[in-house]
Amino acid sequence: MSYHSYPNTFVAEVSLKIADIERSLAFYQEVIGFQILERTLH
Repeated sequence: MSYHSYPNTFVAEVSLKIADIERSLAFYQEVIGFQILERTLH
């Protein structure tokens, strides 16, 4: 059994603009389970 069925859809990159970086990182990593692949500051 495969989790994905045709047509497969994947998210390649997500960019977010936020006000409180530490609070947002904690939420996305601890609650949702995202992993940081790259972090840039503008």
